[in-house]
Amino acid sequence: MGYDWILAFYPAVKAFLAGQNPYGMGLRDFLNPPWVLPFLAPFGFLSPELGAWGINLVNLSGLVAFCRKAGRWWMALPLALSFPMGVLLWHAQIEGFLLWGMVIGGPVGFLFLTFKPQVGGGLALLWLWQAWQKQGWKGVVRLTWPTVLLAILFTLLYPNWIGAMFSATEQGSAGAIGGFPWLIPLGVFLLVQGIRTQREELAAPGMLFLSPYARFHSWLISLAIAACQYPLEGVLACAASWVVFGLLAA
Repeated sequence: MGYDWILAFYPAVKAFLAGQNPYGMGLRDFLNPPWVLPFLAPFGFLSPELGAWGINLVNLSGLVAFCRKAGRWWMALPLALSFPMGVLLWHAQIEGFLLWGMVIGGPVGFLFLTFKPQVGGGLALLWLWQAWQKQGWKGVVRLTWPTVLLAILFTLLYPNWIGAMFSATEQGSAGAIGGFPWLIPLGVFLLVQGIRTQREELAAPGMLFLSPYARFHSWLISLAIAACQYPLEGVLACAASWVVFGLLAA
């Protein structure tokens, strides 16, 4: 357990804490925006194994908190038993921070959505549109100022992070399940419809279909949003995920 944390995130966090460049470290390259590192830093003081357990605590607690906020607290159980959640826990990835972002909302929540643009990008665009509709450019500034400031700061510190992140597109054939590039039209349709109708359950998967490196665990956010919106179908989808994703993984 903790494959991605131990091989990618942990070496990057240790480099960050040591004042070194976190990109290109470890057996697997760290590909996320650098402003996630301060939030991962506390787990870097633990052993790699304990750090993975800590990250998964964030994942599980984020799932429970999201379902509770959505008024479907019991949906956390079928979602926790779904295939995407199993893969998320196995790899100790950081989708839990995005779940917490949706719970917290506001500028901090928006910041958390940017930790994984291929997963949270659709939601971030929807939030931007909602802020613009309510308060114009002032609303957009209020929503994004922490993210913008951190992005500028960390880009000055690690200017190679953008190239590192886009190098993830080279992994498109290694486990990607978003249907890229064949389902780009579907992704555009869902994203546009999601923003136009302000429906998160459309905007979130829309971005995944536009990403060349969406993985199994990347779909947990979209599944959680849809399951809490449509509980009966959500339970069935959680059960069916073992068949659908299992066939894709075979």
